[in-house]
Amino acid sequence: MARARANVRKVTLVLASVAGVSLLSGCGVGRPFDGSFDHPFGLGRAPTPQVEAAGKLRQCATCHGDNGISSAQIFPNLAGQQKDYLVVQLTAFRQRTRKDRNAKSYMWGMATGLSDGAIEILAADYAAKTPAGPSPHVKGDIAGGKAIFANGVAARGVLACASCHGAGGEGNAVIPRLIGQKQDYLVVQLHAYASGSRENAQMKLVAKAMTPSDIKAVAIYLASQ
Repeated sequence: MARARANVRKVTLVLASVAGVSLLSGCGVGRPFDGSFDHPFGLGRAPTPQVEAAGKLRQCATCHGDNGISSAQIFPNLAGQQKDYLVVQLTAFRQRTRKDRNAKSYMWGMATGLSDGAIEILAADYAAKTPAGPSPHVKGDIAGGKAIFANGVAARGVLACASCHGAGGEGNAVIPRLIGQKQDYLVVQLHAYASGSRENAQMKLVAKAMTPSDIKAVAIYLASQ
């Protein structure tokens, strides 16, 4: 009986040893480190930035559309947006340094864990897409919005939007494209800048100097183009 128990203990120790070696081997022990990390317990390597970005694009399409043009007013069009601007914003979402309400509600979770490589790929993909055209049903003070966009409102210290975003509203580098953007989205963002919930020193000065009518007119003009 004692010999049988001893044999059982030996078999158990051997099995435990084999299992331990298997787990360690799955985690990369016993082979040269190649700069990448496996998932726990040898379940496969972490996805490449290309694979990561491809999966994320499918999620992004839910709100921003397959072609980067959203069907909902609350979500911005991303097609044709400046790549550098998109990189900055996605990084801010991931780091949770952009704190306006919609950023917290929609983008903090979406950007969690995004690698720098995936962010670069996502930004380049959207930047290369064909931008949105004019929104077909926009009505309002288009002429007034155009005047504010092009010339500002000197009496209230409102700078011309075109002075930073370009005469055509196409933006440059970290300065976003505005032309063809969603009207409601632009209104929400300008109010967020004015309140300080979306942080940008220059935009806060501009947006705080604008009246609600100014903000609406500029948003209508940009959406109509």
